[in-house]
Amino acid sequence: MASPFSDDDTPRAGGRLAPDIALFFQAALVVATLAMSVMVPPPRGAMLVMPIGSASLAATVNWATGRGAMVMNAGRVPGSVVIFGERAALAWPAIRDGYVLIGVPASWCGDRGAGARQ
Repeated sequence: MASPFSDDDTPRAGGRLAPDIALFFQAALVVATLAMSVMVPPPRGAMLVMPIGSASLAATVNWATGRGAMVMNAGRVPGSVVIFGERAALAWPAIRDGYVLIGVPASWCGDRGAGARQ
């Protein structure tokens, strides 16, 4: 009995399937790199402090102000807060204490100039 599939229908490493997968992963890497470069907090400026677990807004505010940050606004995610601060003073403590720092646009702070990247 003859096979319903011809030799051209069989995916193999030397066929068209492998280049399509490689192209997909390259495109995904470019998109991820661009997204991460936008989200990296500035050296000094507006940042969103977001707890990894469940932390209250008061706990996040206390954590941020205890490291010299100025609170600008409540964040859009429960327990998060938009701050103006120094990345160097906040980055490693954030990792250690269970917070994520994300660069945010100045419009989230209510002041156009306050969050400008430097």
